[in-house]
Amino acid sequence: MRQISTPLPLIAIHTGNPWKSIYGATLSPWIDAGDSNTILIKKTLKQRKQGDKLIKDLTYFLWQMHEKGIFHGDCKITNFRFNPADKNRFTVFDLDSTRIRKAVKDRDRISDITDMCASMEMWRIRKHITHDFLIHYIRLHIPWEKESTILLKNLRKRVETRLKRKRNAC
Repeated sequence: MRQISTPLPLIAIHTGNPWKSIYGATLSPWIDAGDSNTILIKKTLKQRKQGDKLIKDLTYFLWQMHEKGIFHGDCKITNFRFNPADKNRFTVFDLDSTRIRKAVKDRDRISDITDMCASMEMWRIRKHITHDFLIHYIRLHIPWEKESTILLKNLRKRVETRLKRKRNAC
């Protein structure tokens, strides 16, 4: 509906009665974005040129989602299928926390960016993921340009806090 690459549903059910406990449901095909997808992303991030392109393309994909009013809410790299051979390099799934809005607020943009950066920083494969991701995002989201230094400093703190929480939970 919003022109974002997602798996097409196999079937959708709508009861027409919002007072029923199950108002509607969709059934989607299984997306093979498990270990093989994670291995491909890690391998690509390790390579300088391909890793830079992956981060740039992923940033653009997330920015497009935000511009189209989509707040993911659980935005981590493992919720995105990566296929470098496909025209749509990324497919987003696991949309149970997603919210559709007229406009995505800055705090929601930062939340999605924080989750995404933390999910990649956790692997410790590549330095400066948070910096590179935010710089690409700011180039697309011009209103943040003047505050880029402050945003980057705050984002680094948020990512580190998120990583500490995840490490303590493990």
